Amino acid sequence: MQVSFAPVYLAYRNAYIAHLVDEGDSKTATSFTVDKFDQLIKRMDKWESDFRYVFPKTTEDYQMTFPNGRQPFNSGARELRIIALDALLSKIMPLPDMDDLKAEIQVFSSEITARFSSQQQQQERLRLASNDLADERILLCEELYGNLGTLMAKYKKTPVDVGRFFDFAMLKRAISNEHEIYTGAVDSAATVNIIEQVFTNGSEALIRNTGVTDLAFALVPTSETSCINIGVNLLRDEKRTIMLSDLGNLNNTFLNVTNLYAVGQGNYSVTIL
Repeated sequence: MQVSFAPVYLAYRNAYIAHLVDEGDSKTATSFTVDKFDQLIKRMDKWESDFRYVFPKTTEDYQMTFPNGRQPFNSGARELRIIALDALLSKIMPLPDMDDLKAEIQVFSSEITARFSSQQQQQERLRLASNDLADERILLCEELYGNLGTLMAKYKKTPVDVGRFFDFAMLKRAISNEHEIYTGAVDSAATVNIIEQVFTNGSEALIRNTGVTDLAFALVPTSETSCINIGVNLLRDEKRTIMLSDLGNLNNTFLNVTNLYAVGQGNYSVTIL
């Protein structure tokens, strides 16, 4: 059994470690990206004000350059906000007396595009790592099931001896707990409380993003607390089995979900294991 089991277990362990690394990198990349888009809102206040000082709102240049004011830069999908910033830069480039403003926007546009691209790449790596981990988990379970068959054959005359290879206290605890499933929707850029419950160390949950937007899940102190930069992010169609302690402090009793998209409704499914 050891000969066949060892490489399967090693592959699972490596996939698990790789997933943890990619998950950490994804959290960091998301944090940097969110910070950059927060900066965009603050900087746009200044840029629009500087532009309006030279070209008042009543001028054609202002109305052509900021037809919707600052709104396209302050809300909406991140891809669209970057497109709006690039469009703004192209409109300002031919205008006179705007050299300092052009330079500022140009540098910031390059920075925010790089940050967003890095986050997207890291989230894709995390998605692939999650899929690899799920595949390796299935292979490991199949191998364990095969080991059970081997033990049953070996100890068919004394089946009670098979019990020496199992932690029955853990099995009984798992069987006695019915799985609780929570599903729902979360509006764009909104936060929803999934459940209020005291979780213990070792508690697990199967979390699924069943919608078309990216979602963040976390254990937080109130039902209104956002999950951004706290727990874990799941891409659309991604699912993950996770320790509840990885979602935040177990002293927090609110399991919340936040829709990371400014446009589009998200959907989720959480199974408490």
